[in-house]
Amino acid sequence: SSSSSSSVVMTSIAAVAIGMTTIFGLPMAAEAATTGGGVIPSALWAYAHYFSIILVTAVLAAERSIIKPGMTVDDEETLVKFDIVYGITALLLIGAGYERAVNFGKGGDFYIHEITFWIKMALAGVWGGLS
Repeated sequence: SSSSSSSVVMTSIAAVAIGMTTIFGLPMAAEAATTGGGVIPSALWAYAHYFSIILVTAVLAAERSIIKPGMTVDDEETLVKFDIVYGITALLLIGAGYERAVNFGKGGDFYIHEITFWIKMALAGVWGGLS
């Protein structure tokens, strides 16, 4: 049934996101914690940021796998749920990224003059626009 398949998809997304955050986020969070604002808050914002990046990607992949010609009402309802999760996760991504850039790490003054940061922002804008 569609309900059980969407449950399997959501569980898989959560498992992948948690695993990826644990594997890849730990060294980055430790590095961010060394620069100011407090070790624990810095690590929590770093984890929130990395987790949201992974979850946004996973939700977009799940949405893409659901979209097909002749979708059922159940498929459309599942897509709406994924889209809501995508929106909330994107807000978390923006909020956590802002906190990390302004209050932790190198600070906002560094990022304003960093070309790599603006390339990332442009690519994120294109990615969000295409989704």
